[in-house]
Amino acid sequence: MGSAKTPRMESLEDLYVLLEVSPFASSEVLRAAHKALCDELCLKGRLLARAVNAFCEFRDSYQG
Repeated sequence: MGSAKTPRMESLEDLYVLLEVSPFASSEVLRAAHKALCDELCLKGRLLARAVNAFCEFRDSYQG
């Protein structure tokens, strides 16, 4: 059994497409796709949190 490599994905949509055809994909590929999706969503979540914090700091300094 070979090691599962994270599939190269250009976008989250690519991951969704792969997961939609999951009956035809190996469990290793699905695990790698799931990890890639989770990593991507975590990154996007952290970036969103930073943007919200920066906006709130700007708003508070502008109003204060």
